[in-house]
Formats: sequence, C-alpha cells, structure tokens
Amino acid sequence: MHGPGKHAPIPGKRGTAVYEPTTLYIKPGCPCCHAAQAFVEYEGIPARIINVLADLSRYRQELIHLAGKAVVPVFVQGSEVRIGFKNLSADCGGW
Repeated sequence: MHGPGKHAPIPGKRGTAVYEPTTLYIKPGCPCCHAAQAFVEYEGIPARIINVLADLSRYRQELIHLAGKAVVPVFVQGSEVRIGFKNLSADCGGW
C-alpha cells in the first residue's frame, strides 16, 4: 500500500495492469484535471469522476484523508493513491 503522495499504477488499454475500481477527483477549470479525465476516457479506464465543487467541504476532508492534502487531480485505485497528472506541465496546487 502506498501512502499519501505515492504513485499508484493507472492501467490503460495498452498496459498490462489489472483494473481495480478507480476514482478520479477533479475540479472544473483545472487544466491538470481536464488532462487526467481525458486520459481516463482515452484509455478506456472505468472510473468514477468526482467534481469536488459539488460538495467542497466533504471532498476537501476526503482528499486530506486519502492524499494528505486537498489537491486535484487525485486518482484512487483500490488502496493506491496518485496525486496529480504528470503528462501536463500546469501546476495543480491546492484549492
């Protein structure tokens, strides 16, 4: 199990990893979140997409518990947590 800030394997249609339930926390207007969601859709990864602005207080606390800080995008796959999205150079800082 990876702790906060550690990188979890995110499978894609070209990868060999086994799919686990995946959740992606995003915020509208965040370029990193947009890229992460586009990646999930392109790769065909079945994911539950959560807009943190739908219930900011709840999801802020949830992300702090999962990732150690309130930042997006965050991938959660099984017990693995991955903060950010490396394929985009934009800063995804906290909110």
